[in-house]
Amino acid sequence: MESYSVLLKSESNVPAPTLATELAKILERPAGELTRALRQHPWILIEHVDATALDEVFEALGREGVVAKAVPDIHMPKLRPALRVRDADPVEKGLFLKVAEPPSPPVLPWDEIRLIAVGEATLAAGEEGQIYGAWKGGGGTPAASRGPTSTPGSAGLGPAKQSSKSPLLMGIITGGENPMTLAIDAGNFNYEFLKKRMKPTSRENLKLLLKAILARRPDIPITDRTRGWLEGEPASSYRFRSLKAFGVHIRWVLQGIEEREAEEA
Repeated sequence: MESYSVLLKSESNVPAPTLATELAKILERPAGELTRALRQHPWILIEHVDATALDEVFEALGREGVVAKAVPDIHMPKLRPALRVRDADPVEKGLFLKVAEPPSPPVLPWDEIRLIAVGEATLAAGEEGQIYGAWKGGGGTPAASRGPTSTPGSAGLGPAKQSSKSPLLMGIITGGENPMTLAIDAGNFNYEFLKKRMKPTSRENLKLLLKAILARRPDIPITDRTRGWLEGEPASSYRFRSLKAFGVHIRWVLQGIEEREAEEA
């Protein structure tokens, strides 16, 4: 039997506890786990839903005013484990990857970039060393999270559940024959390519890196949250509760891109 993922059609608030209680009865899944997932990364509401349960799921969503869509799991985007990029230079042909771990092709052609996303991800205790493996946005049980948020999925964790670190990350998702996920930690990147244009902070320099990329290829898609970051919106608009939440958001945006491309074809 085919299984489905249920996604928000557009970014919106989700009544997590109430909806989780209803979905738990339909799907026979723990309400607490569903509540945490809906709070932490609501864009992909639930994955691996049996086709026979979809009608009941959408009835529950409708009662709570949540507008969603169903996508076969086999058509959901997947993120590769991230390559750690420490040094790169936007050149004419593409992004020249000077230092990447593990080693990668030296030049990423501009036309292979499918999406760029920037986000500030709140790290759980002990997660500092897992930045490049923990934000794939698929599988696993989400870390516990509490507290209100001004933006769906934004960081609002209690102090006992998080570390003091919230790195600013850039994810570059590629297509082509060898799709990759590139991860740049703003505070651990060499910005020498900027030369005299280099600014005092890594956050300013990461903006200059993205602007340099977009100057080479203005049509590269970026997420709405990334656009808000570029335009100086408050951190709450691009902060994520966890690394996994950042990955889920990227997959949600990618699915929308792939859906539009299929409709245009």
